[in-house]
Amino acid sequence: MKASCLKCARFQQLKGYKVCRECYKLLWGVLVNNLSAELELSSEQTAKLVRITDEMDTVLTGAEETGLDPGEYAEYLAGKAAECTDRLRHIWG
Repeated sequence: MKASCLKCARFQQLKGYKVCRECYKLLWGVLVNNLSAELELSSEQTAKLVRITDEMDTVLTGAEETGLDPGEYAEYLAGKAAECTDRLRHIWG
Protein backbone atom coordinates (compact mmCIF):
# COMPACT_ATOMS: atom_id res chain seq x y z
CA MET A 1 0.00 0.00 0.00
CA LYS A 2 2.76 2.45 0.97
CA ALA A 3 4.65 1.85 -2.29
CA SER A 4 1.47 2.42 -4.23
CA CYS A 5 0.85 5.74 -2.45
CA LEU A 6 4.42 6.86 -3.09
CA LYS A 7 4.11 5.96 -6.76
CA CYS A 8 0.88 7.96 -7.02
CA ALA A 9 2.44 10.96 -5.23
CA ARG A 10 5.44 10.85 -7.56
CA PHE A 11 3.14 10.76 -10.60
CA GLN A 12 1.21 13.78 -9.33
CA GLN A 13 4.47 15.64 -8.66
CA LEU A 14 5.65 15.04 -12.23
CA LYS A 15 2.23 15.97 -13.60
CA GLY A 16 2.35 19.26 -11.66
CA TYR A 17 5.88 19.92 -12.91
CA LYS A 18 4.75 19.44 -16.52
CA VAL A 19 1.76 21.75 -16.07
CA CYS A 20 4.00 24.45 -14.55
CA ARG A 21 6.48 24.06 -17.37
CA GLU A 22 3.79 24.55 -20.03
CA CYS A 23 2.37 27.60 -18.22
CA TYR A 24 5.83 29.10 -17.93
CA LYS A 25 6.47 28.62 -21.65
CA LEU A 26 3.23 30.41 -22.51
CA LEU A 27 3.81 33.25 -20.06
CA TRP A 28 7.39 33.78 -21.18
CA GLY A 29 6.22 34.30 -24.77
CA VAL A 30 3.63 36.83 -23.63
CA LEU A 31 6.24 38.68 -21.58
CA VAL A 32 8.64 38.84 -24.53
CA ASN A 33 5.94 40.23 -26.83
CA ASN A 34 4.73 42.77 -24.26
CA LEU A 35 8.25 43.92 -23.44
CA SER A 36 9.13 44.26 -27.12
CA ALA A 37 6.06 46.39 -27.77
CA GLU A 38 6.44 48.49 -24.62
CA LEU A 39 10.11 49.26 -25.26
CA GLU A 40 9.62 49.50 -29.03
CA LEU A 41 12.43 47.03 -29.62
CA SER A 42 13.78 46.37 -33.08
CA SER A 43 13.22 43.03 -34.75
CA GLU A 44 16.84 42.10 -33.98
CA GLN A 45 16.39 42.86 -30.29
CA THR A 46 13.15 40.91 -30.19
CA ALA A 47 14.86 37.99 -31.94
CA LYS A 48 17.45 37.93 -29.14
CA LEU A 49 14.66 37.75 -26.56
CA VAL A 50 13.06 34.92 -28.53
CA ARG A 51 16.42 33.12 -28.48
CA ILE A 52 16.35 33.38 -24.69
CA THR A 53 12.84 31.91 -24.81
CA ASP A 54 14.18 28.94 -26.80
CA GLU A 55 16.97 28.47 -24.26
CA MET A 56 14.44 28.56 -21.42
CA ASP A 57 12.42 25.89 -23.19
CA THR A 58 15.56 23.75 -23.40
CA VAL A 59 16.19 24.23 -19.70
CA LEU A 60 12.59 23.43 -18.80
CA THR A 61 12.52 20.22 -20.82
CA GLY A 62 16.04 19.21 -19.80
CA ALA A 63 14.97 17.08 -16.84
CA GLU A 64 12.99 14.76 -19.09
CA GLU A 65 15.69 14.65 -21.75
CA THR A 66 18.47 13.84 -19.28
CA GLY A 67 16.42 11.29 -17.38
CA LEU A 68 17.07 13.04 -14.07
CA ASP A 69 14.28 13.56 -11.60
CA PRO A 70 13.36 17.23 -11.00
CA GLY A 71 15.37 17.42 -7.77
CA GLU A 72 18.54 16.09 -9.37
CA TYR A 73 18.05 18.34 -12.37
CA ALA A 74 17.61 21.36 -10.08
CA GLU A 75 20.95 20.53 -8.44
CA TYR A 76 22.56 20.22 -11.88
CA LEU A 77 21.15 23.62 -12.92
CA ALA A 78 22.34 25.28 -9.70
CA GLY A 79 25.84 23.95 -10.30
CA LYS A 80 25.78 25.05 -13.93
CA ALA A 81 24.57 28.53 -12.91
CA ALA A 82 27.43 28.87 -10.42
CA GLU A 83 29.90 27.77 -13.10
CA CYS A 84 28.55 30.34 -15.58
CA THR A 85 28.59 33.07 -12.95
CA ASP A 86 32.24 32.35 -12.23
CA ARG A 87 33.07 32.45 -15.96
CA LEU A 88 31.32 35.82 -16.35
CA ARG A 89 33.13 37.25 -13.33
CA HIS A 90 36.40 36.18 -14.91
CA ILE A 91 35.47 37.69 -18.29
CA TRP A 92 34.12 40.94 -16.84
CA GLY A 93 36.99 41.29 -14.40
